[in-house]
Amino acid sequence: MKIQNLPRLFIFLFSFLVLIINPSFVLGSPPQTSSPVQERVRIQENTAVQEREKWATSEGKLEENIQQIREAVKEKVRERVEEVKQGIPRAYFGEIKQIGSQEFTLETRREEIQVTVSSETKIVGKNKQNLEFKDLKVGDFCIAMGYLTKDNTLDAKRIVIIPKPKPPVRITAFGKVIDISSEEKILTVKNEKRGLTYTVSTNEKTVITKKVDKRIERVDFSAIEIGDRVIVVGTHKENEEKIINAKIIHVIPGKALGQEKTTPTLKSSPSPTPEE
Repeated sequence: MKIQNLPRLFIFLFSFLVLIINPSFVLGSPPQTSSPVQERVRIQENTAVQEREKWATSEGKLEENIQQIREAVKEKVRERVEEVKQGIPRAYFGEIKQIGSQEFTLETRREEIQVTVSSETKIVGKNKQNLEFKDLKVGDFCIAMGYLTKDNTLDAKRIVIIPKPKPPVRITAFGKVIDISSEEKILTVKNEKRGLTYTVSTNEKTVITKKVDKRIERVDFSAIEIGDRVIVVGTHKENEEKIINAKIIHVIPGKALGQEKTTPTLKSSPSPTPEE
């Protein structure tokens, strides 16, 4: 072999060895990605897939919530329409004055109401037992609940029989004002001679009068002062102490000269006429 051919031979052998060891170097095949890079690519792909799944899930839940809200609104509208058809919800308390075939007249403090009873009406007795329409009697006191129709008739859904209420007990008290609660409009009145202390509550219907310059005038609650003597007419409840719901309060200003231990009667002081 000639000397000038040796370089060519070396080049051929080198190329042959490279082709055997790494064919991609010669053939132009892409190099294989290292393991850490493959892992990062795989994690990124999985994260993207999970984000798409979360988005699709949240989108589905949002649609589901919107649909539930729509159904709830529709149900409320249906209930409101049904109430309008039935009438205005009302409850009345009073005494049964007259009973018809399937209705009765209920006398309240202000008016008489015609109450109709159907098979769906629930009637409850004094002992919580279920009753029928035929069990109702004239003179029974009851609470009738239902819907007031356009012709001012109560379509009863529930009727509860209750005991006859006791009439309030009228009481007249006299004493000296020893404490005033302006915010609640409550007086504390003490009768020294009888050794009694009264709590007197007032409201917008309480009539308050006061002797001013030898004249009786109607005044506000704020005109009452500690030390004034008062005559109170009202109703009371027996608890730990007497609580009087005042109908009338007559104020006698100042201290009674030589009469601290004397309890005057209503005849000795003017008494205004209560307003109902």
